[in-house]
Amino acid sequence: MKSPKSIAAFLGITQEDLSLLFGGHRSQFSRYGSGLRKLPLRVMRVIADVIQHLQHPDTHKNSNAARQQLMVKQHAIAEMIADNVAATARIKLRLPGAQAKHAYYLNGMKSLEFLADSELASDETNAAILRSITRKTGNGLRAFGSDTLFRLEHRLEMLELEKLVLDSKLRKLQQTRENIEGK
Repeated sequence: MKSPKSIAAFLGITQEDLSLLFGGHRSQFSRYGSGLRKLPLRVMRVIADVIQHLQHPDTHKNSNAARQQLMVKQHAIAEMIADNVAATARIKLRLPGAQAKHAYYLNGMKSLEFLADSELASDETNAAILRSITRKTGNGLRAFGSDTLFRLEHRLEMLELEKLVLDSKLRKLQQTRENIEGK
């Protein structure tokens, strides 16, 4: 038989709980775990009965503990879905602004490329001004346009995937709950 330490862990209780249930001191159960003493036969029988009960397929049907645990999980997932929906809404609010900035800077770069190839660029002063504006617009496109837009779109995709996973988990928990309640 396994040590009481691992049996206690399997049963979800501590050595101290075992000692309270079966009488005796916690150190006594510690000695059982270290192999210095053998478990009394009555303790082995009770533990064997509990293990057999836990392994029986009908154990979880109509179990208050199982129903409560499912309710806790469902509540946690519902909260996670609500957080996901809120985060998605925040990103969807920011996305049009990021798209507009990206379009603004991208159009600026295209305009400057055109101007760089035009007569306007033949004048040295104008060419220097165009280079300066191009550098500034390019920095803006990198800093506020493409990068921010990509990150927001990526985060939105990740939130949509997370929502699908959470919805799936919620459905599975509901099916499990129905099985436990025998519906």
